[in-house]
Amino acid sequence: MFKRIIGVIVGWGLSKYAGASLWIPGIASLLLLLLFSKTRLRPAYFQGAIAITGGHIVWFVAAALVTQLWPAVALDVLLFTVGIAWLWIWPNLTGVLLLGLFQLISLVSNVMTILAVPIGSPEHRALTVHCVWRIMAIVALGVGYAKYRKARQAAGDPPPIPMNPESI
Repeated sequence: MFKRIIGVIVGWGLSKYAGASLWIPGIASLLLLLLFSKTRLRPAYFQGAIAITGGHIVWFVAAALVTQLWPAVALDVLLFTVGIAWLWIWPNLTGVLLLGLFQLISLVSNVMTILAVPIGSPEHRALTVHCVWRIMAIVALGVGYAKYRKARQAAGDPPPIPMNPESI
C-alpha cells in the first residue's frame, strides 16, 4: 500500500512538472500494457519493458513527425525497435543486456543534456520524462529478466550464466 501511495505522489508530481510532455509516452505505454494484458498479443516475460520502450518510441516518432527532425531520433527509434523485437521474439539475457545498454547510454546522454538547460524550460521538462522513461525501462528489464530466469529454472534449464567460476 505504501508503495502505491508513493507511486501516486511521484506520478502526480511528474505530471504537474512535465505536463504535456508526459501525455504521449504515458498514453502509448499504457495502451500497450492494456493490449498485452487483454489480448493474445503478449510478449513473454518482458511485457513491461516492451510497453515502456514502445511508448517511448511512439513519442520519438510523433515528435519527428511534428518537427521533421528525423535525424535526431532515427538512431533511437531503430535501436529501441530492434531491442524490443529481439526481446519479444528471442527473450534472453543478451537481449536484456543490449536493450539495457542502449537505455543506459541514452540515459547518460539525457542527464548530461538536462544539466545544461534551465529548470522549468520545455526542454528540461521533456528530458525529465525521457530520463524517467529510461529508468522505468531499465527497472522493467530487470523485473522481466527475474521472471525469465525463474521460469527457466522451474523448467530445469541451466542458468544462462554459469554459476561456477571454474566452468568459465
